[in-house]
Order: sequence, then C-alpha cells, then structure tokens
Amino acid sequence: MAEFTYLSNVSRGGLSATGSGTLRVTTAPLYKKRSKWLVTTAGRRTRVVANRSGQLTFKVGLGPSHTTQQNSFPADGPPSGWTTSTVRITRA
Repeated sequence: MAEFTYLSNVSRGGLSATGSGTLRVTTAPLYKKRSKWLVTTAGRRTRVVANRSGQLTFKVGLGPSHTTQQNSFPADGPPSGWTTSTVRITRA
C-alpha cells in the first residue's frame, strides 16, 4: 500500500513522523563518522552508529499499515487518527 509519510520538527536532534507501517530513516550527513547515538521513540532506545558519510539509519514504527490507498497530500496535514511518533537523537 503506497501512502505518504508526514515529517515535522526535523532537526539534528530528532523528528516527528505521522503515517503507518514502518518508516526507515536515513539522516543527512550531520554526524561524525562512527560516532555513537541513541535514537529514542515510544520509550524505546536503540543505539546507532553513524556511517562513513556521517548518516544515521534507523526504523520508526507507525502502527499497522493502512488498508486504503492514499492518492493525495492534504495541505492541512495528515488525516485524523493516524499514528505520530516522536524521535529523539542524543549522544550515546
């Protein structure tokens, strides 16, 4: 099922994502290569190491995938009832 993911408050220190399913995030190259970071979402911490380019890659759970195809991107934000997950990135 193809649909949109809504991102907000995106920064070096984290982001908020709204959608469904599992979102795989790869950041911009903002981190020192091989530096260690904690990614916290829904109270769960995951240790992540920046790659050679200084990027972090991690997954964000947004609940079960929706069963209806999304074919437009509403300007006023995601439809009601969608799952939002806040991610914090801090030094490990």
